[in-house]
Amino acid sequence: METQRKTLFVGRHGVKNGNDIVPESLARLHAFGQTSLYDFVSQYSVTPEQTFVRHSNEIRTLRTAKAITAGAFQIPLEFSTQGVDSLALPVKNILQSQSLCYPSNFKFNAEAIKQEGEAVYVTNWVNSPDAKEYKGVEVTPLKDILIQARRGLENALRGSLREDMKLGILATHAGIVEAYAINAINSAREQVPVENISEIGGPFPMEKGFVIQIDKSQKSGTYNAKLIRDNQEYPIDLNNL
Repeated sequence: METQRKTLFVGRHGVKNGNDIVPESLARLHAFGQTSLYDFVSQYSVTPEQTFVRHSNEIRTLRTAKAITAGAFQIPLEFSTQGVDSLALPVKNILQSQSLCYPSNFKFNAEAIKQEGEAVYVTNWVNSPDAKEYKGVEVTPLKDILIQARRGLENALRGSLREDMKLGILATHAGIVEAYAINAINSAREQVPVENISEIGGPFPMEKGFVIQIDKSQKSGTYNAKLIRDNQEYPIDLNNL
């Protein structure tokens, strides 16, 4: 095979009830792994030993990542909290990543989210990256999360580029997944960075995310990387992260 491929998935946790992922969402996450990642796993002979999983400090992200990973390796899953918690994945490289967590001092306007809906809130927050207030309430600005997410993206890509790794699955939260996507897309933009959330395809609903596909030419040793979301592709410059 002339091209060596690596795949990194970054997405939001599933639809939740408290910290539980509801059964219907677990089923969809598992199906996503089967339909969107299994072909890569099969074609490039990816093993569990060549896979790493990262999640936040909230167990719903670990449950999300486990459901997706099970689907990617065609491992049956009982779609319940007990089923996903008791699932013994053959993947052993599973760790919490601070870059996928909200900072301990993270501030947001809960009342605005309740009134406007999460998608509107995240859109407005992302589109005003320096704002420290949202409708009169102190909030953590996006620019702070971008710094955190850039470090996390660098670490994840570094892990993906290791010779013994082929697949990475990262599960996180609203606001953080957008920050990861912005950093990835900005890497290939020399002058004009992302200024509007529409440039990354809008906010990410629960269960949704993006794939970073990295191809290495066996002949030249050069890398070609892109972010893929809903069939839309964005170039990534691995040397500018």
